Amino acid sequence: MKRITLLFLLYFVLFLPYNQLCQADTKQKSTDAIYDEIHILLDKKSFDRADAILQKILVSKKMSVDGLRVIEELYEKFSSIHDYELLNAWCNSSQNSHFPYSIRGGYYLQEAANARGTKYAKSVTEKQWEDMKKFLALAQADLEKSYALEPQDPYSAAEMIMVCLLTGYPREVMENWFNRAMQADNYWLRPYNRKMNYLFPQWYGKANEWQEFRKKCFYDAPKGSAVYSLIFDSLESRVRIKYFIVKEREAITNRTIDQETLGMIKEGIKRLKIDFPESGLHGYYEALLNINEDKYEHALTDIEKIIKKYPRIEKYIEAKIVLLFMLKKDDEAERELNNLFKINKDSNFALANIGSLKINKYNDIEGGTSNFRQIINHEQDDSYKKWYYYTLGNILFFKEKYDFAIDNFSKALDIDQEHTNSRIKRAHARHKIGDLDGAIEDMLIVKEDKKYKESAINSLDEYMKEKSEKNIKKEPGDNKASEIKGKKAIRL
Repeated sequence: MKRITLLFLLYFVLFLPYNQLCQADTKQKSTDAIYDEIHILLDKKSFDRADAILQKILVSKKMSVDGLRVIEELYEKFSSIHDYELLNAWCNSSQNSHFPYSIRGGYYLQEAANARGTKYAKSVTEKQWEDMKKFLALAQADLEKSYALEPQDPYSAAEMIMVCLLTGYPREVMENWFNRAMQADNYWLRPYNRKMNYLFPQWYGKANEWQEFRKKCFYDAPKGSAVYSLIFDSLESRVRIKYFIVKEREAITNRTIDQETLGMIKEGIKRLKIDFPESGLHGYYEALLNINEDKYEHALTDIEKIIKKYPRIEKYIEAKIVLLFMLKKDDEAERELNNLFKINKDSNFALANIGSLKINKYNDIEGGTSNFRQIINHEQDDSYKKWYYYTLGNILFFKEKYDFAIDNFSKALDIDQEHTNSRIKRAHARHKIGDLDGAIEDMLIVKEDKKYKESAINSLDEYMKEKSEKNIKKEPGDNKASEIKGKKAIRL
């Protein structure tokens, strides 16, 4: 099996635009409301009623205002269910319904990725490999059963593409599952997304093959669908809204967007305005384009217009908060964070940024750290746990709380020994508290990474010189103490 790195593990769940409104029966209902209604039925073990609602939505092929099938949006929400006993009970009760097998299969896929972790293949233990294979086998069994029960639902075929990727099945097997998903409903974004993952050169595709497929998705998108919106992932991956945590005024964009991709993004926004005029996404992506060009005031105007129409969509509120921080409107940003926390008390974005403010603005180290611990304790994915440990370590480092910073960098490294950024920062923190041996030990490991070799050598030179100077200063005192001790011995 090919090496799985953090970067490409995070591609497992690429951008899928969600919305908050969809049609249900004869009146509008939000996707959240439909999901909550079904979840209540599941909790009450009213599995037949839940199946009936889902089947009606699947057959209707109703579209959301953002251009997704409503059923696809619901599946994305069901991916947050981690109650294994509930999923088992649903499968046992509804053996002729494909929905519980699809959702449990998706659950097993997440568990397979979590079991394997985000380390390089050489660092993955035998037990991790075995656990991943076990969950993949369970996922495949459920998804294949779901497809056999209902081949007109694309979800199971789409997720089988991910099984192909993780298991290492040959290209023709993946293509078969992709074609099945297309035959079921070619408006779904998930199958295209999963195939794009498979085609990355770090997996099984040839050079630039995934980019050609992405262009095909853009230019040949089925009429009336939002398949072309997959191009917006290129924008979201460069404008880091979701993972922004306020600690210093640094750019929130990384890497430039090539002109061809930029042209497709701009054209895609125009198409989105025409095809789905009630969607707030075209305004959101216009805001991201302005952010990408450091036009924060323009971006804020774009976002505020959308929020007036959709005041409870978290991704829009998150973008506004980031912009307020970048414009140094911290008090207003803090108020928006508290509003977001009221909308979703489990928002990692709100918890992390409020935690950062507690530490940076109010010097409440304990309270801020508690916020991060709350996130980490509930996080299922080790790659995100590692990121939050590293980020908290950074915040504490800038507050000169070096011992606390070292503890968090160490916890990040416990999850992934090859997380070079955590090791670099731990070396710097160790140096700050005078632990030169520890700093040198870390930097010797960092030096093996070609990307950081030169800077690591410079740090090592500094640490070794400082250690040598300390030893020189220490020696005369030691000699004098020995001389005094010797004189006392002679007198005795």
